Amino acid sequence: NLYNRRAFHERMKALFAQPEKLRVSALMMMDLDNLKYINDTYGHDWGDHYIKAAASVIERTFEGEGFFARISGDEFLVFVDRCADADGAYRLFDSFMRALDTSVLEAPDATVLKVRASVGVAFYPEDAVDFSHLREYADFAMYEAKNHRKGALLRFDRKSHERGAFILNNKEDLNRLL
Repeated sequence: NLYNRRAFHERMKALFAQPEKLRVSALMMMDLDNLKYINDTYGHDWGDHYIKAAASVIERTFEGEGFFARISGDEFLVFVDRCADADGAYRLFDSFMRALDTSVLEAPDATVLKVRASVGVAFYPEDAVDFSHLREYADFAMYEAKNHRKGALLRFDRKSHERGAFILNNKEDLNRLL
């Protein structure tokens, strides 16, 4: 019962069409950790239970604080637009991570499966003033978490993003040179 990608994007488009109504807001992008392992080990039905457990934590934490969507198999977006300031959003995200950390499933072989996710967050208007950049930056922070501190929540860091873009651009130049 979550928004899908299209419904989420339509809602974001409507919000960003009237930026004067937006206060401090945050976009959280989440990618479930270990879903492939669960699917391969216990089957896709258990993978679905894992996804639903994560969605349940999202709904409980963010209901009334913004809106959320499952945008692909194991990726979710949450837009928080009802906090007074960035500290309020951080408290909400911390509460989410604690709730996620206590969410478990018991597999058919009695193994306890903790629901884990790598999470990235970008803030409006501090990090970006349009949805496409806000999403790009939340996505970047999520992949930083996934690649360096799996299971963590990371805030978008412009210096890391610029360093990554510099390396990527120079790598392309080097490939062309070779």
